[in-house]
Amino acid sequence: MKKIKEESDMDAIKQMVKVAGFISDVHAEDIIFETSIMFFKRQGIKDIYCLGDFCDGYGNVDRIISRARNEGIISVKGNHDIWCLGGIMRNMPDSMTLADLSNDSIDFLKSLPKTREITTSTGSVLLCHGILDNEMARVCSDDYGYAIESNDDLQMFINGSYPSIMINGHTHRKMVKQIQDKTIINVGTLFREHNPSLTIVDFENKNVYFYDIIGGIVKDEPEVIELK
Repeated sequence: MKKIKEESDMDAIKQMVKVAGFISDVHAEDIIFETSIMFFKRQGIKDIYCLGDFCDGYGNVDRIISRARNEGIISVKGNHDIWCLGGIMRNMPDSMTLADLSNDSIDFLKSLPKTREITTSTGSVLLCHGILDNEMARVCSDDYGYAIESNDDLQMFINGSYPSIMINGHTHRKMVKQIQDKTIINVGTLFREHNPSLTIVDFENKNVYFYDIIGGIVKDEPEVIELK
């Protein structure tokens, strides 16, 4: 029994994420997506996560999803992915239909959960697009007082038995926000019109690195925020 437990403990250590790369709100930006993946690889980042919204934009979603699958990028589903699959809100600029996607891409999007939990060296971390399983919920850096108190999804996260860290997207604005004993990290977007960026989280040393992507190039000097 002791040997089995030791092997189980070793497996847990192997699966524990120490440093990870995050992107979100891809919006069909296949070139910026590829740039991001190559940047993570140059940094030695093996654990890469995408927080949804593959669909609706200027580029090639099939190319992005094929790359994501080949690289084993762990993903969740965003509201634009749900809308595309359901034929909802298709009158928006640059919206896509299922006819624009391969069967493999459609199957991939259908298979995505709304939330995931990963085990990191700082404990369990919740991944989602909005807040918890509500892909449309949001919290912004300038939300205080009543804006926080009246946000039912946010209150559920703050007061529920969820991991202390939630990493999300949806707002297209990168952010680290501390509310009571919970931390929310928004990794921004790859969408070219909304100041694209990617994020590296060093769970072991408790630092968040936001890298701006300007002119298709990841800038060398990140914004660094220490996790409390």
